[in-house]
Amino acid sequence: QALDFVSYLPVSIPGIALGLALLWGYLATPGLSQLYGTHWILLIAYMTVTLPFAIRTVSAAMLQIDPELEEASRMHGAGLWTTWRRVLLPLMRPGLVGAWTLLFILVVREVGASVLLSTSDTVVLSVLVIEHWNSGVLGLVAAMSCYMVAVIGAAATGLVRFHCARVSESAAEQIRAGLVARRQRGRAARRRQGVIRRCPMS
Repeated sequence: QALDFVSYLPVSIPGIALGLALLWGYLATPGLSQLYGTHWILLIAYMTVTLPFAIRTVSAAMLQIDPELEEASRMHGAGLWTTWRRVLLPLMRPGLVGAWTLLFILVVREVGASVLLSTSDTVVLSVLVIEHWNSGVLGLVAAMSCYMVAVIGAAATGLVRFHCARVSESAAEQIRAGLVARRQRGRAARRRQGVIRRCPMS
């Protein structure tokens, strides 16, 4: 619970304050001031901002997995890596895809930390929109805003299609399993009828 509480602290910190804290922290720390002006400090800021959402999404996907599946895999001789790769990861794939899509959307529209941490060499799209807005180039602002909306919409559409495909595959598997079970019940019923007919009358 303590780790869960700590992981949610960035949600309560505004993006401007977080960017200012990272800026002061890395500029005041010897050896780390070289990170300013690079893509690494932006990556650290984005990871810090999106960490709570990633943890919550992945933890929700993991809670849906029955621990008995992992125990059954261990009982059949599978190691930790094999269990993770063959059992847990396929079951967590929809949650992981949703988490990555959510993080991508949050990073694309993030402004607070990017304004303070980006430079002329590491400028991002959201900062460019603000700069052109201040310069009065409204046509370019509208074009870049439409591009951002299109990128976010494409990511959300891809996520919806992925989940619809997963639901369709699951429904198809259930239908096939139902047909197989119906055929097996029909064969068993015919066998019972054949046995009753062959039995002598008392």
